[in-house]
Amino acid sequence: MANIFTDKAVFTDSNGVSVATKYSGTNLNAGGLEIYGNGFQAAADGANDGVVFTNSSSLDTERGTFGADQYAQIVIAYAPVSYDVGVIVRGTGGASDLGYLLVTASDSILQIFLIVSGGFYALATFALGVGLSGGETLMLTAKGTTLEAYVDGASVGSTTNATLATGGVGLYCSKKASAVVGDNFEAGNLTAFIPPPISWDYQSGRRARAKAKRTERLIRITSGEGG
Repeated sequence: MANIFTDKAVFTDSNGVSVATKYSGTNLNAGGLEIYGNGFQAAADGANDGVVFTNSSSLDTERGTFGADQYAQIVIAYAPVSYDVGVIVRGTGGASDLGYLLVTASDSILQIFLIVSGGFYALATFALGVGLSGGETLMLTAKGTTLEAYVDGASVGSTTNATLATGGVGLYCSKKASAVVGDNFEAGNLTAFIPPPISWDYQSGRRARAKAKRTERLIRITSGEGG
C-alpha cells in the first residue's frame, strides 16, 4: 500500500475543531466530524456525519494523488453499538455525497453501503464470529469493481459494484455516537497490496496461530536455538 494521508501526527488535541475545516475536506450530509481528544467524533448537530478527503485535500502528509484502487482504515475506539464508525473510499462530498462506506452495524456485523446523493444503499453484510470490543482496525479496499472488508488484516468478505470508479477517502460516524469513535486514520493507493498479519479469524472466531508457531520454530532452528 502506498500511504497518502495519515492522521498519526495530525489529529492532535484540538477539541471541537472541524476535521473538514482543518484538513481541507468536504462534509457529507449537513453535519461534520470534530477532532476531540486525539480522535474524532460526530459534531453536536445530531446528524450522521462524515468527511471526505480528495486529491485537493491536505492532511499532515500528502504523497501523490489518489488513483482508482484505494484503501482506507481506522482504529475503532470501543465496542460499536449501531453504525457508530466507518471508512469511505471513492468518495466525494458536497451535494453529490457519493462513496463506498464500510461501517459497523453492530459489534458483530459490518456492512458495505453505496452512498448516492445522501441515500445509503446496502451492498453487503458480513457477520463476525468474534465481536468487536475496541482497538481493532477496520479497512475497506476498492480494487476494480471489487470492494473488500478487513478486520485486523483478516478479510471478512467482499462484494462487487461498478457505480463509482474514482474519488477520495473519508471517515464516517453516527449521530448516536457521543464520544470519540476512532483514531489513527490512514488511507492511500493499493499497490501490490499485502494484508497485515492476521491475529484473529473473524469469520470463524478461531485464532490463526498455527502458521505463527511454525514460523517461530523455523526461526529458532535457523538460529540454532531449537532442535
